[in-house]
Amino acid sequence: MKRTIQITLILSAVTAFVTIGVQQYRKAARPNLLRNASFDSPMDTVENWHRISILDTSGLCIESDGQRNYALIDTIHSLNEDRNPYTDQIFAQKYKFTGGSSRTMTLRGSAFKETADGMAVVMLKLADRNNKFVRNVYRCEDEPGKWVDFEISATAKSALDMVEVILGLNGSGRVRFDDLDLVSGDRRGLELATGLFLGVVILVCLAAGLAILEILPRRLLAG
Repeated sequence: MKRTIQITLILSAVTAFVTIGVQQYRKAARPNLLRNASFDSPMDTVENWHRISILDTSGLCIESDGQRNYALIDTIHSLNEDRNPYTDQIFAQKYKFTGGSSRTMTLRGSAFKETADGMAVVMLKLADRNNKFVRNVYRCEDEPGKWVDFEISATAKSALDMVEVILGLNGSGRVRFDDLDLVSGDRRGLELATGLFLGVVILVCLAAGLAILEILPRRLLAG
């Protein structure tokens, strides 16, 4: 009887390990929902980034520094001084959900200010199936001349219908964007930590169960 219980505990622990491992792997392998996320192909194509500008799109382009491609927003010579940085002279891309129950989205990427003036802005905008909107905004005011990583998340009250990513620049200046990653759920990188934590919990429970099986019979015999 004792040996049967021990084997059952060990098999249960192994099953739990495998189940957790598969779940965490699936989370880690979540696809990037953005198309042309590293700006390696032309814009303004179907299901790609769109340049939106009321007056002129010449300040919105893809450029390269020889090592990486990036999206560039240049508002130094903008003719619209009162423009809205979330609706004018921006890059935008939408993703339409056709099913599922996703409510949380996480966006990460990199921004590079070429000029001291201007503030890089990134908006993550969610619309659920009840047409309720949730927004989260990242604002970069770091010193120019270096790539800065950012990450923002947003959670809708019900299942998502649409998600939109907006890249813009508040004020006059030049800013680059690259390596964008949009996933359903919490941020990447939590999968390993979560898996390890749950694995430790399983091992502790297994050790406690086996210990009880060893100690309890001895006490019963001693009594």
